[in-house]
Amino acid sequence: MLIIRTCYRSYTTPIGVTLLFVVTAMMALVASPRAYAQNKITVCAVGCNYTDLQQAVDAAKSGDTIRIRAGVLPLEWRGYGIILIEQKSLTIKGDGANRTVIQVGPGGGTTRRTNALYLICSVPLDVTIEDLTLTSLGISTGVSNEGCNVSIKNSVIAQQSDTGIYNNGLMSLVSSSVSKNHTTGRFGNGTGGGILNGNNGQLIVRSSTILANATGKDCGGGIANYGGTVQLLDSTVANNVSRGGCGGGIYNDSGILTARNSHIDFNFLEYAASRATYPALFNRGAGIYIASGSVSLHDSSVNQNTLTDSCGAFPCLPGFGGGIYTAAGGVLTLRGTLVIGNQDFVVGNGAGLYLDSGTRLHSKDALVIDNFANDQVDNCGGPGCPPVPQS
Repeated sequence: MLIIRTCYRSYTTPIGVTLLFVVTAMMALVASPRAYAQNKITVCAVGCNYTDLQQAVDAAKSGDTIRIRAGVLPLEWRGYGIILIEQKSLTIKGDGANRTVIQVGPGGGTTRRTNALYLICSVPLDVTIEDLTLTSLGISTGVSNEGCNVSIKNSVIAQQSDTGIYNNGLMSLVSSSVSKNHTTGRFGNGTGGGILNGNNGQLIVRSSTILANATGKDCGGGIANYGGTVQLLDSTVANNVSRGGCGGGIYNDSGILTARNSHIDFNFLEYAASRATYPALFNRGAGIYIASGSVSLHDSSVNQNTLTDSCGAFPCLPGFGGGIYTAAGGVLTLRGTLVIGNQDFVVGNGAGLYLDSGTRLHSKDALVIDNFANDQVDNCGGPGCPPVPQS
């Protein structure tokens, strides 16, 4: 049952909703049953086995742990993969995200995407990254995964200038933060400021935050999912922005995205005008944009996402879907979910939900309430708005 309710504007006391939370794993990211003789290798400025991380990686055998001691470890530019881990199972462990910082130096990004940690596996070997911060002073992708089984734990991926994480394999992100990353749009299509999940990507985000990321001229400020699978568990996607005008928090194209007990809150769209890659997508889906594929929200919130009035010298095109925009053919499922306080400051409709013709909506115990377009209550817009088939 979908309840779309017209109420007076009030954000002082959120609506209380009792929700049942059932977690089902999308996949099992279990370490492969391989037996290794493990060595512990240390890296630091003085007094360790190595001062250079790539030399430590090259010397390590599958199953080894590379321990990076507290401090700032600079990375020098070495082509497209600054640190290359290829066909090898490794653990790279710091002394804590607030104590061990791997920092990419200035430069890079002149001919193609440059990856700070470039992981390549023809079979899903296990790579673990934990207890560290990975940041950049240049133009790089923080972690790029091609085919490995990657686990990122208790870590921060921040301030990368061509996507925080690119995943085209198996990846779990646990108790970690992907924050203040953005895309330049120089390589590829410039989507996914925080995380770009490819068509072979299977991603679990658990107890983590995707925070304050941005796209330069395209979609998916926080997460862009292209044909892969994403599961958000007990996680938050917040304060992200699409400067391409589509999918401020999440952009889903041909993939499957499921959120459980998670929050997609306070994300923004900035009107892109002539700089956007796809002008037809302007001003749609400040919280979530479903271009195709399916998005399922269980016991979650889509709260106070905003279509902003920042057209400048350009005339503003209509804005659709402050909370969620679903294009024709997209599937949206709401179970025990609250869509509240989303706003559209551009002429348009569907401040809470916008459902295009040909969309499918499945809802049960969902509330769509107190969403506003230009100071008017506007919980649902578009030709697919109720009455629609529901289950």
